[in-house]
Amino acid sequence: MKQQAIMRKLVFTESSQTTTQIYAILDGAACEELLQKIDELSPPHYCLFAGELEPDVEEVAPYLILLEEEHDFTRWLFESIGKNPWGIFIKASATLREMRKHFRQFLMVKGPDGKQLYMRFYDPRVLPMFLRSSPSAQVTQFFGPVTEFVCRLEAGGVSGFRHRKGELIEGVPHSFD
Repeated sequence: MKQQAIMRKLVFTESSQTTTQIYAILDGAACEELLQKIDELSPPHYCLFAGELEPDVEEVAPYLILLEEEHDFTRWLFESIGKNPWGIFIKASATLREMRKHFRQFLMVKGPDGKQLYMRFYDPRVLPMFLRSSPSAQVTQFFGPVTEFVCRLEAGGVSGFRHRKGELIEGVPHSFD
């Protein structure tokens, strides 16, 4: 089975029988054609950055996108993503607006010197490390309305992350080999 088909199956598993919505947070800095495809294919989406953005910032911003299984944007995404670290997938029962509000609170963090830094939690190379190394209370807060995160692993393959009773549960990685 092709990588794209495996990824699509993992992301959309269980979502059709429930009120679960499927989202992606995609990084404009990692995918040069993201903004063009959002404009062209018009998926329901929000930029996670607030306000009117300069064009160069708008191009590299993270975008929260509601994925509908048969939407042209979703088809394009799964055909194009391959091994590229463009973002993460999310399963949640919250609305697009609620998800934007939830994730915006995690965009900035204080560094060791007290300075504000961007937190690139939507980078699939960052999310697993962040979830595995964070205290339980922080993981609980970060999950909020999310039932599962799905992302590509740096070593290859895909894994899901769930949270239950204060415990992070990492799914068995699925290899593409």
